[in-house]
Amino acid sequence: DYMFALFSRSEDDFYSFCKKTGAQFLVYPRGTFPTRSLYSWRYMTATPRSDRSCNAYIFEYRPHCLRKFGLLYDNGKYMVYKIYRESDFESAEEYFNRGTEYLEKKQYRDAIREYTECIRIYPQCKKAYWFLGTAYFSCGEREKARIFWERARMMNRKSAY
Repeated sequence: DYMFALFSRSEDDFYSFCKKTGAQFLVYPRGTFPTRSLYSWRYMTATPRSDRSCNAYIFEYRPHCLRKFGLLYDNGKYMVYKIYRESDFESAEEYFNRGTEYLEKKQYRDAIREYTECIRIYPQCKKAYWFLGTAYFSCGEREKARIFWERARMMNRKSAY
């Protein structure tokens, strides 16, 4: 099940496998995707060598494109990913929504606090970076605003979605 989920083309398939097993972290061994021997997982799952849309390729080469997994550590041999829980998404959304309410009410410092917490829980939330930049800009902190807007732009450029 692990191998087929890992070489699936759907992040949701692998996420479902992780939820089913109760995993909170994934230790991904580098070299899993490019290895082509008869004993490799890629060979056993009949994954073509050019399939750049499978999860294994994305974990290995495009971790910034993942939405349900966050890269925590990479030492060149292993990559450690956090597997986000549904509650993480829900909490981040609550913080994001409160931040947006504060931003609309021009309560910029409160908005900054909420967006920052949203990003702490779920760092892949591109909109939170953009709105955090807007809140900083509204407070007159243009350099901080530029940093967060640039981060949001970079996330858009790197994203496969």
